[in-house]
Amino acid sequence: MRRLFYLLVIIVVGLLGATFAIENQSQTVDVQYYFGFSKTLPLPVLVYIVLAVGIILGVLLTLIWVVRAKLQLGKAKRQIRKLEANASVSDSRSVSVTDSA
Repeated sequence: MRRLFYLLVIIVVGLLGATFAIENQSQTVDVQYYFGFSKTLPLPVLVYIVLAVGIILGVLLTLIWVVRAKLQLGKAKRQIRKLEANASVSDSRSVSVTDSA
C-alpha cells in the first residue's frame, strides 16, 4: 500500500514537472555566477538543476546521519557484548563458590 502511494506521488510530481516545463519553455533566466560569469537558461532547466542539487544534498546529509547512527549502534553492541561477557564470568564464579561451600 505504501509503495502504491509513493508511486502515485512520483507520478503526480512528474506530471506537474512536465506541465511546468511545457508551459514555461519559452521563458529564459539569466543566472549570474561568481567572477562575472553568466549563463542564460530556460526556466524549467534551472528549476530541475536546483531540484537535483537539493535532492543530492538531502541524500548526502541523510547518509551522514545514517552512518553516524550505525557507528553508534555498533559501539553500543560491542559494549553490550562486553557487559554480557563480564556478567557470565561473574555468574560462573558465584556458582563455583556456592558449590564448594
